[in-house]
Amino acid sequence: MGTLLGTLLRRFCELWPLVKEPALGRAILEFGHSFRLKLSPPTTAPVTSASATTAPLSTAPATTSTTVGASRTESVSESQAVRSAADYLRFMAFSRQGLIDQLEYEGFSTADATYGADAQGADWNYQAARSAQEYLDYTSFSREGLISQLLYEGFTQAQAEYGVNAVGL
Repeated sequence: MGTLLGTLLRRFCELWPLVKEPALGRAILEFGHSFRLKLSPPTTAPVTSASATTAPLSTAPATTSTTVGASRTESVSESQAVRSAADYLRFMAFSRQGLIDQLEYEGFSTADATYGADAQGADWNYQAARSAQEYLDYTSFSREGLISQLLYEGFTQAQAEYGVNAVGL
């Protein structure tokens, strides 16, 4: 991949949390998919026109999709929040709170957004270190300035300090 294209893709990653238009956000995500960034292929097969016509859609809301543990099932909206959260984390670093906020902005309820973020089992210290490195790839920061930026993104004090230490500041 050329240097200019790599720079553009990294800039998309940097701007991703600022995307307020869902269609634009999806376009950026698909753009990343087309260049095989750290994005995994979809885990389900795409719906074809033949399968879409053979199974009519129900007007009743779907209530369950998969079993979670032994005691309850995961709702369709929870499942969608899990998938969306995974897409975001493959594309760039997020704090837990930042990921929840982004999912809520997409229209997920607070409960579904929280479920989606927590279902990732993410290492939030690693996410803080990744975010710190993304910032340093584009601009200069003092140690305190980078900690402040990570706190602004929703990382805890301990996570922000871990991230800054991990990048050598």
